[in-house]
Amino acid sequence: MTPREKRQVRKRWRQNSREYRERKKTSAHILTPPTSPNTNAENPNPIPEDNRRFLSMRRSLARKRKNQKAKCYRQNSKLVIKLKCQQRLTERYKKRYNRLKRKVNDLNNDGNHDQDTNQLSGKAYFLYKSMINNIRRRYTTAKSNKERRFIASLVARKRILKQYGLITFVKSTLFMSRKHLQKKPLRKPNVKSLQMKSDVKSFYERDDVSQLTADKKSTITRNRDKRQIRLLNDDLKNLHLKYLSEKNTISYTLFCQLRPFWVIKPREKDRKTCLCRIHDNICLKLHAAHTVGMVRTKDVNTLVTEIVCDETNKSCMYRECTQCKDKVPTFDYTNDNGEQVKWFEWKTRREEIVDKGNDRSRTVTKTVKDQDQGTREVLASEINAEMQQACRHKFNIRNQYTTLKYLRSNLTHEEIMVHIDFSLEDMWSLTMMVCHTLVLCKLSLKMILKYRLCTESAENASSGRGRKMCCGIARTKL
Repeated sequence: MTPREKRQVRKRWRQNSREYRERKKTSAHILTPPTSPNTNAENPNPIPEDNRRFLSMRRSLARKRKNQKAKCYRQNSKLVIKLKCQQRLTERYKKRYNRLKRKVNDLNNDGNHDQDTNQLSGKAYFLYKSMINNIRRRYTTAKSNKERRFIASLVARKRILKQYGLITFVKSTLFMSRKHLQKKPLRKPNVKSLQMKSDVKSFYERDDVSQLTADKKSTITRNRDKRQIRLLNDDLKNLHLKYLSEKNTISYTLFCQLRPFWVIKPREKDRKTCLCRIHDNICLKLHAAHTVGMVRTKDVNTLVTEIVCDETNKSCMYRECTQCKDKVPTFDYTNDNGEQVKWFEWKTRREEIVDKGNDRSRTVTKTVKDQDQGTREVLASEINAEMQQACRHKFNIRNQYTTLKYLRSNLTHEEIMVHIDFSLEDMWSLTMMVCHTLVLCKLSLKMILKYRLCTESAENASSGRGRKMCCGIARTKL
């Protein structure tokens, strides 16, 4: 509000106040009879007309004052933004002015050089042109990308080029790629780190750590590197402890980072060919027991170590040792309040299905994951019963891996090792042919080769067709 408007408002206020006081004086001299009591229950104390007008005037003035404050706040915000923009523009033009001033001073100083300086400048320019041409020729005629990156790292560094804004100039002058100018030069790999990566990779690919899938579609590709999937047999934390027990030193984070991309955790859809039902059932029950506080750990290997004398002894692992055959895991029943405990278990069922093509019913066997429940005593008895199979299962796996590793490492040039997976992977017909996975190891090959092997069913053995196909594939691949 301008000062003129303020004066007008004040003048109006004074005039209204003067009229109000005069009306009150005149009303005081007039003698009126006493007012009768108001019988209106809704408004027993009516407000005089003058008071109503005065209150409405106050409200309107308060509303105007509030609107004026909001308007001033908006104007101040806009002025603050304009001030910041103006300050940025001022700084920008100030820097431009300083740069132009330095450039003019440099040109004036160069004009004062004598003849010897001019001759030196001509030689320096000739040297500059010759060096630029030689570097450009060496870079363009380089045979490998590694050599080009090495030349770019010798010529210029990323920090210097970025500081003086010369990346585009060097790129256009020397015909160098931007990625070669910005990337750091390749360092020489550390021997210890390479050895550690190789050890961790070989550990993950061991048969007692991960299991090779048999399905021909179970592959994974990264950066055009196609590998057969391997499924882990245990949790990564337990595998890390196992790796440390073999006198190795590595952190858990680095151990997980160095895991090959083709070694993955098992899923439920991998159950059909690769996952072990015996091992997974005891793990599921131990997980349920650990959740309710019956056992201290849910690791099968830790419980096996507690109930046997020696893990490498066959009689102990087959539960035939006279000293440890009656040992069972220790269970805690202090928090037992009679509630039912739930756990999961893999079971085999026989179901009848109807084929869509010919509407015939047939019986199939399916492995499903069911949920059971019972008391803590029932869960403990099932864990004790399955620990017998778990000990035997663990000893067989370790013994098989040790034997295979020994045979593979001690092959001669006249020997060959063949490892065949007899799982039903691919079936063209239930009465004709079944495809299996075959792994071939030979010392002269210096690698492990994987082939496909076909076998025939008993109904088709008399025809000879399957036998010829199997032998033909074997001769071709070998």
